[in-house]
Amino acid sequence: MNLTIKNKNIKAVFSPLAGSSLRSLIVSTNDASYDVISNFDDDLSPNQLPLGSGSFIMAPWVNRIKSGLLKTEKGLTKLPNDVFFNDRLNAIHGIVWNKEWNIDFHEENRIQCSIDLTKPWPFKGKIVMKAFIQDNSLIQQLSGYNYDDVPMPIGVGWHPWFRRILNKEQAVLKINAKSMWDLDDKGIPTGALIENNEILEKLREGLTPQIDELNKCCLKVNPEEQILYKWPELELLIESSEDLGHIMLYSPENSVCVEPQTTTVNAFQLENDGLDGTGVKYLKKGESFSVSTKWSIDY
Repeated sequence: MNLTIKNKNIKAVFSPLAGSSLRSLIVSTNDASYDVISNFDDDLSPNQLPLGSGSFIMAPWVNRIKSGLLKTEKGLTKLPNDVFFNDRLNAIHGIVWNKEWNIDFHEENRIQCSIDLTKPWPFKGKIVMKAFIQDNSLIQQLSGYNYDDVPMPIGVGWHPWFRRILNKEQAVLKINAKSMWDLDDKGIPTGALIENNEILEKLREGLTPQIDELNKCCLKVNPEEQILYKWPELELLIESSEDLGHIMLYSPENSVCVEPQTTTVNAFQLENDGLDGTGVKYLKKGESFSVSTKWSIDY
């Protein structure tokens, strides 16, 4: 089943059986209603999240782990390579995005779901998702818990597919990014940061993303500084808590992905190689880690 939280301004639909994913975010204005999330206008099947729709949760890592190789105090773990997101060379987007989550509570304007971390992840842990609606905003929180005896690396984030067009024209994306990770042709960071280039200049000024223009574009940002995604009909403002210092962008044909996340791509391997600024957190036994992102609508 799908679960809805709402107030007079916003209605959000979640699918606990399909990764606790956000399937729809409908905003009501004085004269119209708009769903800002791409969902192909389907019936939002509660058991399956089609590729290119919704907003799914990435945990306990985000984006790619090169060749699926995770080296920790537990030794070398081979995580499965992707078979869904058309990568196939790497482990991608964590292990919870398509799993069934537990419903901890569900009220009119808030919801909490959770899931235990199990194999192939080598650590005992848990991910908790909370979401609530406040005025014109959807606020989402992710928490990670380590129940294992050794420190557990963690990265979390959201992967929303926002509509390019609500009714009239394509949206404009504006991000005052600090820098961009230099990626190789496989989408893996080289370790270098780019302080300025054409894409960064366009994002800082505001651009209408062309198809595939922003693919493999991973930014470092000040998470508390607002990201603007503006349609003619309304504006979406994204601001996040301190540890969500990375944004992954993707601009396929029918949507634009603006993904708040705690780490860069392949962060665990880069951290093992001694690179700073990857965003990786290590949780000791019994420790937890929480981040939140606030998506506000301005008419």
